[in-house]
Amino acid sequence: MDLFLAFILITLTSMWAMIAGLRLGQLAPNKSRLIKQIVVVAASALYLSFIWNRPFVTYLLPHTALIVLANWLPVIASFFTGMYWSSREIDRTRRVTLGSTTLLLAGYSLVAPIIGRAPVCDPASPDSLLISQSTPHTCSPAVAASLLRLHGIATSESEMAHLCLTRHGTHWMGLYRGLKLMTQKTSWDVVARPYSCDAVMNLNGSPALLSINVNPDQIDSTHDHGFRSNRGHSVLALKSRNHREVVVFDPSPSYGIECWDHEMLSWVSDGVILCLVPRDGHEQDGTVRTRINRATLKLDHLAYVSWHPPL
Repeated sequence: MDLFLAFILITLTSMWAMIAGLRLGQLAPNKSRLIKQIVVVAASALYLSFIWNRPFVTYLLPHTALIVLANWLPVIASFFTGMYWSSREIDRTRRVTLGSTTLLLAGYSLVAPIIGRAPVCDPASPDSLLISQSTPHTCSPAVAASLLRLHGIATSESEMAHLCLTRHGTHWMGLYRGLKLMTQKTSWDVVARPYSCDAVMNLNGSPALLSINVNPDQIDSTHDHGFRSNRGHSVLALKSRNHREVVVFDPSPSYGIECWDHEMLSWVSDGVILCLVPRDGHEQDGTVRTRINRATLKLDHLAYVSWHPPL
């Protein structure tokens, strides 16, 4: 229902924007028309530069349907399409063809997150705190389920794959949606912020989901990493170790708990950090830390683990 209402809102806003564009395009060229066009172009540029696909948008729209509500491309496209269609200085065939194509592409970007079905996942033990992914495309749902279980919220990889809109991968806004839905009636809320090495090192014992991309060109050729461009991965940062490393849970079945140092964390080209915080603003009790310690009980027996190809 949250997605349906969001679709209706964006559609109505896009229709209003198209009408505004049609009326502006019908005006004779003058200073007022030029100023309005410049304002819209500037606003669009600001949106694409500072809001589009950035964690900052969660502060503007902290809603479960963020993945739809934060997509203002259909609104922008509708405005310029309306202006283009009403312009008398351009051939009619070209106006209809280019305008309609732009509108269709923007409309597709709006519905793309829900096209298709979530992967079918294998059930995991209800007693497991950390869940490994059971399909090549569900690292994010597995990590999201692990994060929730550490906070005492029962869920599964399959449930999170559905709520996070997982298809052949999971967008971080889909992860935000799944976590928001699962924490609605709890004492926890979801916070998203840009990835940085320092932010991960300074989590102060709070687990955090890292939805990341790695640029293979940044990695030294002596490392057998296996990462490829434009292929994201999600892991769970559990705690810092000796202020030099971060204990990380990788949901890939062959790996599990690892230690990442600052160099490894610096290889991440971009990403988003998602974590749960108490709604009342008070510091969390030791329950989550106790669960983390239980899940990483065998940490002292781990050897140093280098990076590897994500699933």
